[in-house]
Amino acid sequence: MHIIFGHVSSWQVPLIKLLKYFKFKVSYLFIESKSEFQRNEIATQLKKKNITPLLIEFEKQIHRKSFSLIVEDTDELAYKKNVKMISDKILKKYHNLFSIDEKEVKKLRLLLQDFISTQRFISGQIEIWSDLYPLEKIIFISFKFKSLFSFNAAHNIIKIIIPIDIFSYFIKIIRNKKKKKQKNQILNSQDLEDLEKKKVAFVTHKGTIYGSSEEMLFQKMLYYSDDKNSCLNKYNILHLDYSNFLS
Repeated sequence: MHIIFGHVSSWQVPLIKLLKYFKFKVSYLFIESKSEFQRNEIATQLKKKNITPLLIEFEKQIHRKSFSLIVEDTDELAYKKNVKMISDKILKKYHNLFSIDEKEVKKLRLLLQDFISTQRFISGQIEIWSDLYPLEKIIFISFKFKSLFSFNAAHNIIKIIIPIDIFSYFIKIIRNKKKKKQKNQILNSQDLEDLEKKKVAFVTHKGTIYGSSEEMLFQKMLYYSDDKNSCLNKYNILHLDYSNFLS
């Protein structure tokens, strides 16, 4: 029996070590953490117990059919998963929610197809491993919501998916709503006449910094002038951006 973890984070390490202690063949696909230092720490802990990423690169014979799932999906497994999960009848019920004409429901199908296709890389790796070890039982374990959209055709694959991160999606939605409300309050409290006096507007891509507030790489200072009287001075420019808003 082979046990493959999808996205490993620090809290899963004890569980993986326990499975390894009971002589299971355990590996993983990705390490998920906020920083490279933490990812290296987790990888080092697992490596000490001889737990490594799925070592597909050391296999000498990989069937093209299995590999095609990652590259081109010639058997259209992603589309079959798409149709199986949500039928056209169900999609039509959502056209009002997405402000799409009922006759153009195919747009929702394409949107769903794009989301499911992001799981091709994970699905392909598991499929390759299953093809290399057809007599072994392959258990794929994931705690990610997106893994519900993974797909495989092999009969010896068992998927255990507990999407505990789904709560983080709700938290993000609530936070985005709060931030939007705060931005509107700030805008309403400002003197709009002062904003109209600004001669230059700078439409930025996700704010004036590159990175995040926690891990800022640099500020976007390229177009600013140090001259306080210049219309290109940072404080004389009207900044517009769409950061913290859902796409």
